[in-house]
Amino acid sequence: MRSEFQNQSKNCDISKEYNLISSRRASEGMETMIIEFRMNENSTEAAWLKTLYDLVEELNCKCNTYLEETHNKSFKNYVRTRVIEVFGSATMIGWLKLRMERYNHFINAYSKPEVKIISETEGEPS
Repeated sequence: MRSEFQNQSKNCDISKEYNLISSRRASEGMETMIIEFRMNENSTEAAWLKTLYDLVEELNCKCNTYLEETHNKSFKNYVRTRVIEVFGSATMIGWLKLRMERYNHFINAYSKPEVKIISETEGEPS
């Protein structure tokens, strides 16, 4: 049975968001956390997905991947959303969340375009 622990819907990027859910296994007595990542299939980079799947494997977590399609009536097309549910202990899910936030911060820091203004006097020798 799933009980909602925290419903944090944060935008890691324009196209990525996650929800943190808690559930408890009665037979084992340990708490299992579930984190759910939702991203637009068209704007997600393959490197981001590879990093997520590599971290899931490294932290000994399990994941389920689903695809959802919704119809956009104004543009008359379908939008595909990839949903990745990751199951693991609270500690491992916390590490995964922290490392993906750091990865997103690193990528966003270098993806901003830099504008360099060249003045007329800069190109002339003095």
